[in-house]
Amino acid sequence: MNVRMRGLPAGWYPESEVETRRVLDSWNRSCSPARRSAVAGVVPHAGWFFSGRLAYSVLCCVDPGVDAVVIVGGHLPERDRVLIITEAAAETPLGPIKTHEPLARAVADEFDAGGDSSVDNTVEVNLPIVKYVAPDARFVGVRVSPTKLSLSLGSFIGEWAERTGEKIAVIGSTDLTHYGPAYGFGGHGVGEEAVEWATDSNDRIFIERLLAGDFEGALAWANDRRAACSAGGAVAAGAFAETCGGGRGRLIEHTTSYRRSRSDSFVGYASIVYENSRTTQSQ
Repeated sequence: MNVRMRGLPAGWYPESEVETRRVLDSWNRSCSPARRSAVAGVVPHAGWFFSGRLAYSVLCCVDPGVDAVVIVGGHLPERDRVLIITEAAAETPLGPIKTHEPLARAVADEFDAGGDSSVDNTVEVNLPIVKYVAPDARFVGVRVSPTKLSLSLGSFIGEWAERTGEKIAVIGSTDLTHYGPAYGFGGHGVGEEAVEWATDSNDRIFIERLLAGDFEGALAWANDRRAACSAGGAVAAGAFAETCGGGRGRLIEHTTSYRRSRSDSFVGYASIVYENSRTTQSQ
């Protein structure tokens, strides 16, 4: 079997199974969702020290019996492009996670997707969490540009799931404002003043548009205001949820790397879930 090997160094997430389970078990003890009815979500993609717990808070809301979890990342320029992981499985410290090949082929054919051979954190950093919360699920790893193509991608996956009867969850891997000299973006103070501007005046509008289902508005805000890295991932997840009967998004947490390690350069993170409105209305 052709397995995609780990590309990120140990600082992003643990290398050993023992340490990986120790960290995930600790997050599991503090995250007990009342129901696991999320059809989609938005997670960060920094190293686990900074944002892994937020990503877990979304993925632990996904039904462990899903057939596949699609992780949609980005780090692509603003031109229409879809890249897809083509290997039959991906390595994680908890063992390999297999690709959902029928869905991967359908996406590749529909969007003329290129093979994704780059080492990129937007998908990889979340794979061990998927393996932990849904050990029997397969995955599809996709990256999409922050354009309206991401809307089409999310809708297509939703239509494919409804047509085939496969139980799919889509996770958009998206960080928020990158502020400070390390990112060449500033002008709104330093320290707490800068954090307040980034979270309350920049991140917040992007988050509110995602929650309300204004996905074109979210893309526009992200691209015009540098309010999100890989915004296409978040929008694809939201469009999928909309197609599959998901309700309004629910914000779990919004924070920044500054709260973990104070620096003139920092990044915003949000965890959002879209739950199945048909399920939640009956409970």
